Amino acid sequence: MYMIMFSTGASTMMYLSYGALDLTYAVWLGLWCSCGILIGITLVNHLIKMTGRQSMIVFFLVFMLFLSGVLVAAENFY
Repeated sequence: MYMIMFSTGASTMMYLSYGALDLTYAVWLGLWCSCGILIGITLVNHLIKMTGRQSMIVFFLVFMLFLSGVLVAAENFY
């Protein structure tokens, strides 16, 4: 995660230095992503406390992987 964070930060600095980054849009997108992250963490923690199983995270990740595969396949048909 640290390498991804470092490379993303470096890419952001490069786009900023070239003037190719719409800063207003980036901040707007960052705020919405932060809200989504906080909601997701809260829901996952609640689900883990409710069921007592951390494997719910694995099931969720498998579901998201399956859903993204279906959506990619569906996109190729259109």
